Amino acid sequence: MRIEAVPVRELGAVEIARWRSLQRNCPALSNPHFSPDYALLMARVRPDARVAVLEDSGGVQGFFAVQRQRPASSAAMPLGAPVGDYQGIVGAPELEVSLPDLCKALKIGRLDFSRALANQPTFATHAKGAEETWIADVSAGSDAYFANIKARRPQFLYQLARTRRKLVRERGDVIFSPCSSNRAHLETMLTWKEQQLARTGQPAVWRVAWVRESIEAAMQCTDDAFAGSLFTLTLGDRLIAGNLCLRGPNGLHGVVMSHDPEFEPFSPGLQLLRDILDWAATRGLREVDFGTGEQMYKRQFGSHRRGVVWGWAGTPSMASWSRSAQYALRAQIERVPNKWIANLPGRAMRRMDVYRGLVAPRA
Repeated sequence: MRIEAVPVRELGAVEIARWRSLQRNCPALSNPHFSPDYALLMARVRPDARVAVLEDSGGVQGFFAVQRQRPASSAAMPLGAPVGDYQGIVGAPELEVSLPDLCKALKIGRLDFSRALANQPTFATHAKGAEETWIADVSAGSDAYFANIKARRPQFLYQLARTRRKLVRERGDVIFSPCSSNRAHLETMLTWKEQQLARTGQPAVWRVAWVRESIEAAMQCTDDAFAGSLFTLTLGDRLIAGNLCLRGPNGLHGVVMSHDPEFEPFSPGLQLLRDILDWAATRGLREVDFGTGEQMYKRQFGSHRRGVVWGWAGTPSMASWSRSAQYALRAQIERVPNKWIANLPGRAMRRMDVYRGLVAPRA
């Protein structure tokens, strides 16, 4: 297998067409994060976006995109980290590549991956841990989807409908707007999210310049193949909940959602999500992906889960030795009987990776 690494923005029409073909032929890669459009969008805001093109005698067999950290020779992270939710090789399911060889081609000492597809052996071999994403399967249509949810969680849908009636009775008619272009609503929603992150001591991810630029770029995409779609719930002109998603031909992937704290008793976020699921199902989409995390709403609306893994691999280098030492120390502390102390290294490493990903790319 020959591996050639090039800037994403230098891919030509032939390579883009091949990328689309490979993604289309593998259902596990249907998420918008695996599309060439997502990679090209990120390349507009991150000049450090690189793609490894995997080729053999039969032609191009796969693509693998990353963003290189400063200095460029040290390490790479998933393209769009920390806001990109999936990573994997776009190619045939049986395609397996050496991650150290990928590192050499990308001219990096180490690759840190997170939420890589667990069914891809390339990443499973180097995984340090695993988690799952929640998926709502709406492929059979709205009636079938909600009948399935009702059969498993009847009280949930009943209570949600009851709360909706109470909201309308006390505050007025609610308006659901799919694929909204209202920038004021987008700004309001991001402000709510920023306030929520501040309350929990997390960085204002959505205010970082390149992240915000990627949101604006996604909102400018209107093609069925890839777009950023803002869904809103309003009372008149007043926004009470918003949900920004990436949209592809097969489904939606939630990016950021938030709601007006004043309407918390009416569960506006859940009300909006129910409308989004109904909208997706009636338009022939296959799934709505909620991403990782154990938030209750994901369990309530989810149909099944998809396995992902996190870890790293590299070549003999300072970057690899540093990461190896971090994991060795983490393993020792995680043996401590006190659960709070044992979880400290993992939380610290995740927080550090968030800040690393947010660092502005160098032109």
